[in-house]
Amino acid sequence: MPEHKIRSLGDFVTRVREIREYWRLPPHKELWFRGEGKKHETLLRPKLYRAPEGRSMKPVSELLEIEDSLYDDFVRCGIQLCEERLEEQDRDWDWYFLLQHHGAPTRLLDWSDGALSALHFALQNKSNRDTADAQVYVLEPYRLKDRIEALPEIEMVKQRWGCYVENHPFVLSPIKRTRKFG
Repeated sequence: MPEHKIRSLGDFVTRVREIREYWRLPPHKELWFRGEGKKHETLLRPKLYRAPEGRSMKPVSELLEIEDSLYDDFVRCGIQLCEERLEEQDRDWDWYFLLQHHGAPTRLLDWSDGALSALHFALQNKSNRDTADAQVYVLEPYRLKDRIEALPEIEMVKQRWGCYVENHPFVLSPIKRTRKFG
């Protein structure tokens, strides 16, 4: 479907309904939405992988080391940001989500099953005249999952990823920490 300029909340809700109908998505299945305040040169890329304007991106290995360091510092200093005790089995992922929620660059890319939540993030901190670059992306997660699982090389990719993680322990540090507890 082509991009469509939205001028009102009613237009937005109508557009979401049109997308559901166009994709023939049954009512019990969700769509996922992502709102961004401006159109980035690198569409749908997590904050960790977006270079600051006018600069080139650092090597991935360096970015992941930076992320790991931020994570460790955040866990050490961020206890005051927790309103409740984090469960032992989920603690590492919870810290990681909190890290991202507080604006740190991570590998996470937030999606919501709420269209209006995505619209909020797209328009957050914008004036009425400053909305031209706001974007709301729509994803049908079930179709994406089916396509990924249908890839002939998916098993090979899983094996290669496992080997990569073994050789680069900093890549999945929150997951590796979780495995210690789980």
